[in-house]
Amino acid sequence: MRFLDVADFVRDPNSGSAGSLLSIADALTTRGHEVDHLWKQPEPYRLPHPSLSRWLELPRRQFRQVSDQLARARYDVVMISQPYGYLAFENLPAKYPSTLFLNVTHGWEDRFNAARLSFAWDGPYSRARRLGLQLTKTLVNRACRRTLRACHGLISPSASGARYVQREYDMPAESVAVIPYGLDEPFLRSDVRRSDGGDAVRMLYVGNYLVLKGSAVLESILPAIGLAQPQASITFVVPGDAIDRIRSRFEPAFGQRLTTVPWLDRRDLISLYGQHDVLLFPSLFEGFGKTFLEGMACAICVVGFNEGGLPDIAANGTEALYCETGVVADLRKLLERCLRTPGLTREIGQRAQQVAQQYSWARTAERIETFCHQRRQARGLAITTSHALDRDAAPGENSVPVAAIGSGPYSGPGRAERAKEDSQPGKGSAFPGISRAGALDWFDNPGICRSLPPLYRAYAWYSRLMADRSRSIVRGGSLLLSVVITLTKTLQLTRDAAVPLHGLTVFIDLCDRRMLWVFGEVESPSHEARILHACLRQGDTFLDIGANHGSYSLMAAPLVGSSGTVTAFEPQPRLASLLRRSFEANRFRQATVHECACAAQAGEACFYLPSAGSGSAGLYARFSATSDHRRLTVTTVRLDDAIDWPGLPGRVLMKLDVEGSELSALQGAEQFLRGRHPTIIFELNPLSAEAAGGTADDVLTFLTSVGYTRFAEIDTFPESTTVDHVDRTRLRNLVALPDGSDG
Repeated sequence: MRFLDVADFVRDPNSGSAGSLLSIADALTTRGHEVDHLWKQPEPYRLPHPSLSRWLELPRRQFRQVSDQLARARYDVVMISQPYGYLAFENLPAKYPSTLFLNVTHGWEDRFNAARLSFAWDGPYSRARRLGLQLTKTLVNRACRRTLRACHGLISPSASGARYVQREYDMPAESVAVIPYGLDEPFLRSDVRRSDGGDAVRMLYVGNYLVLKGSAVLESILPAIGLAQPQASITFVVPGDAIDRIRSRFEPAFGQRLTTVPWLDRRDLISLYGQHDVLLFPSLFEGFGKTFLEGMACAICVVGFNEGGLPDIAANGTEALYCETGVVADLRKLLERCLRTPGLTREIGQRAQQVAQQYSWARTAERIETFCHQRRQARGLAITTSHALDRDAAPGENSVPVAAIGSGPYSGPGRAERAKEDSQPGKGSAFPGISRAGALDWFDNPGICRSLPPLYRAYAWYSRLMADRSRSIVRGGSLLLSVVITLTKTLQLTRDAAVPLHGLTVFIDLCDRRMLWVFGEVESPSHEARILHACLRQGDTFLDIGANHGSYSLMAAPLVGSSGTVTAFEPQPRLASLLRRSFEANRFRQATVHECACAAQAGEACFYLPSAGSGSAGLYARFSATSDHRRLTVTTVRLDDAIDWPGLPGRVLMKLDVEGSELSALQGAEQFLRGRHPTIIFELNPLSAEAAGGTADDVLTFLTSVGYTRFAEIDTFPESTTVDHVDRTRLRNLVALPDGSDG
């Protein structure tokens, strides 16, 4: 194949992103492909601020670059780095229908902005500054959305970036490949003769000395460690302008045990890695982070945050030591553990070397090649047969599912395949919530609009004006909604509204994007509503685990009547309070709210609440904390203990939607499930199950073990099938039917 690689970078082999692109190009060339580059143009931008240049000049500049080059030569694949190539993606495929257009991310800028707001590494922020950053994020989000809507696929070096894109932009899983960076030959062949430092653990930091890269984290924990551990030493390899600050911060604690080394060529680092035991990786944001992989290849134990590609490649506790990004106390504990057990630290380094040396640039190029062929097949483009494929591929090898491409980077070499995630009902449009059947016309409902404050009424007017009803989108709707939410928060305007929906009064959080799905859930006919009507009668019980705004609890309450019960569990305090107000406003005295999360063990847990919306909030950081988020401490309960399940009236229907905690919640309800055999509506999501440390299979296996033998898709209920025929490869909503049930 012939590749055109486009990037607004200066061509520099020692630069992170540019150097990676050059290494990938060399590996593709070795495999028999041709690669041309379009780098940053020498002409300066006209606008004075770099952000303005990226937003307003770069899209047109890259469009002209690519258009001119395609006029001169034919390419099978065009790969554009960064999310500002949307004009090329939107306009050139029609002119060059045999060319595949891919976006390549080295960190995904919208995710970077989310992390910036979360960790405030250049803060603290005034109210005006935070408003400006929110608006910046909104503009970047718009560019990202246009790019993803028009490109033919996305290549990400890390799973965290891929998960963010899939969740925030509803990018189909088959269009995203997680392909990690590789190592240069010297690292693959490194045979480090590590000297035994005895009980003295030698720490190393390599990188730019910036708050973003963890400088403030190191300054908060290393001085105390240096004073408490007189045998520990630390070396910094940093740009020369950072050395004075480092000496002023760390010499009082480490004295002669502190060494500073000016910036080195990457290949010159190999011997330095061999002289140390621990590589510090405290970065608050990474697209991938090649430094950790190079250190692992030199048998050094990486200790840091679970940023970039580290959690994809190294198993925590055996091949590296890492904790949730930004939790400084946990990072300090990991580092102290290394200092207490130097033998174990060096064992981890040896295991890390075996893993890291599997990651070559040749492997990266092979996966890119396979992904390109699969995306061409998916789009009906002619398959270009390269010399490399003729030489290396076994029969049928080129039709490997895309999920298999990502299996290594998601869970380590040779582990289980990456599950796919399809778009949910109500997702997939530029405007959240409006592609669900009937939800588009919420802004045509006078009752809803009158119940909203002025900013949101203006937003409804704009939505009516700009709605493309044939495509179920509102042009510019997502951007404007972000602005409205930002203004509401910044100006401390009213955040609640009591909205009339289908004869009910529903209190909603106006700063939660998921409110738009609430309109569709309650106001419009849905498969879930049909199941509620089929399964519930007067005197029955409905359990809502992960209630959110309580749409289904509010629909169930009239069905079970005053002789039945509705019990909702919602750990988010704000949503639990709103749901109580909804129950009170509708006089549902048979309905109660428990402000807690259901789990296998009672106690407390960290709960992650993304700023983009409450729908993906949950207990597992790898699913719920990949974007700007808040952390809450919530109470966890076992359902077996939280309710008097033997005394529940009538038949029992349970809805379970807890973003990865499905298995844990079911395990905490085992006695109830065996004793009452409720019908269960639940979400089966391979992504969230993996973030919780399991698989979708684990959920189905547990349900089978407690007597659930039939499963139905919500859109075909009551038709059901056996567990063997349930699709585990993508997100889906199912109904679990106990033994003896006919649906």
